[in-house]
Amino acid sequence: MKKILITLILLGLVVLPGYAVASAEAIRSMLDRAETALKTIGGGFIVIMVVYAGILFVTGGGEPEKISKAKQALLWAVIGGIVLLGVAAFKTLIEYIAGATIS
Repeated sequence: MKKILITLILLGLVVLPGYAVASAEAIRSMLDRAETALKTIGGGFIVIMVVYAGILFVTGGGEPEKISKAKQALLWAVIGGIVLLGVAAFKTLIEYIAGATIS
């Protein structure tokens, strides 16, 4: 019985690190796909918002209400761009944490 238990423990020590590495690769792959999707969708949305804000500025005709609405749209587009830049930093942080727990 002891030999079987020792064999299982040793086998676990040999096999489990392989699963941890595979798990880290799966996490990295999933994060890459999520980052690509967010950047694609978010980048397109930011372009649309900037164009929309530009149209509002041009068609505003000096009316303070329309100009204010255009500034607000441009502000939210810039905030969205900053959030998109944070996606890459967040991905790097998650990869670092996952790598630190595996090593």
